[in-house]
Parts: sequence; structure tokens; C-alpha cells
Amino acid sequence: MKKSGGSSKPASGSNVRVVCRLRPMNKKELAMLENAKVDSNGNKIRENCVDFYRDDTTAITVFTPADKVDKSAEKEKDGGFEKHKFNFDYVFDCASEQVKVYEVAARPIIDSETE
Repeated sequence: MKKSGGSSKPASGSNVRVVCRLRPMNKKELAMLENAKVDSNGNKIRENCVDFYRDDTTAITVFTPADKVDKSAEKEKDGGFEKHKFNFDYVFDCASEQVKVYEVAARPIIDSETE
């Protein structure tokens, strides 16, 4: 996927844009977080399985428990988790409002079809 630098306009000649919208944790997930395991220093271990970058609205990192993935793959480890970075044309965080999602993801399609 080609990075668009967070622009809400599709790249010239582009037919498909791929966006990712991260949802807030539900009640069950929040309850699990309350009972999260702690390390030897008393710190909770991996509160989220996805990291969102405030300064880069085109990328996320997904954390997978190292014991749940293919051992032959070369991945970057982070405290028992493997990191997998994914790039999109735009990434919306949990606090994104529906109107912003519409303006970036849907409106360009609608506008191009009505021109």
C-alpha cells in the first residue's frame, strides 16, 4: 500500500484506498484488562494488542503472543510478543468520530461518482 501522508484525498489514478479503524475496548475486554498479568516490577503486561502512532496516521503495530505464532518466522520480539507493523492509507484511532471516517474514507468515493 502506498502511503498517502495522512491526506484525506485519494492519490491521483488510485481506485482503492485501504483504511483501518480501531474500535474502543468493549466491557469484556476492559474487565480482562483489570485482571491483566503483571511483570516482576508490578507493571501490567501489554494492555493493548495494537499500537497506534499519533504522528503517523498510516501505520499500526499488532502484538501477537510469541507462543502463538510460527516459530520459523523472523519477527521483532517485545516482552514475549511479536510485533507486526501494517501500513494503510489512513488509520483511525479509537477516539475517531464517524464524521472524520466519512470525510476520509467514504466522501472521496461518493464525490468521484457524482462528478
